[in-house]
Amino acid sequence: MGWKKRLMVLMCAAVLVLGPALMSTARADTIEIYQVAENDVLVELPVSAMPAWIGGVLYVPCTVFDPSVTRVSLGVSYGQVRGENGTNLMLYSLSATLTFDLNAGTCTDRSGQQLDMRAVSRNGQIFVPLKSVCSYFGLRYSYIPTNYGTLIRITNGQEWLSNSDFIQYGERGLRDCYNSYMKQLNPS
Repeated sequence: MGWKKRLMVLMCAAVLVLGPALMSTARADTIEIYQVAENDVLVELPVSAMPAWIGGVLYVPCTVFDPSVTRVSLGVSYGQVRGENGTNLMLYSLSATLTFDLNAGTCTDRSGQQLDMRAVSRNGQIFVPLKSVCSYFGLRYSYIPTNYGTLIRITNGQEWLSNSDFIQYGERGLRDCYNSYMKQLNPS
C-alpha cells in the first residue's frame, strides 16, 4: 500500500473516531439569538417565538404585528379567519390585506391575487416572512449584529432613535432579554 493510501486510511479513521466527539461539544455561544424591536421599543418574545431563518428566508412570529402583544402599532394587525382548508392567518392595514393559508402554503392579497410568500408553523407559533411582509405594507426593517445577538428592528417612520442610538440606550434591555433567552435555552 502506497503512502497516499495509508494517509487517506489514517485520515478516514481519525474522522470516524473523532468526528462524533467534536460534533457533540457544541457550546452555548454558537446559538444564534435574535431579538425584535419595533420603532423604539424592544419586544420581549418567548424563545419559541424567536425569529428564525427558514429556507434562506428570515421569518418572524405573526404576533409582532399585534399591538396588544408588542405595545407598538406599526399600522398592521393580524387575525385569524375560517377558510376553505381551515383557519387562515390575516395581516391587514387600512389599505391592504394578506391572507395566508397554512395548509395550502399560499398567500393572497385583498383582490385574491396569489403572492410569492407563505406562513409557516413552528414551535406552536405562526411565522411570516419578514422582508416580504414589510415590503408589502411599506414597513422598514434592519438586521443589526449586537453584543447580545442580532437585533431585528421593524419601523414605520415613527421611530425617534437611529439604530446605533437604539442599541446604545437599549443595551440593558438587550442584555436582559439575551440572558432570559439563554436561561430558557440552557436551563442548567
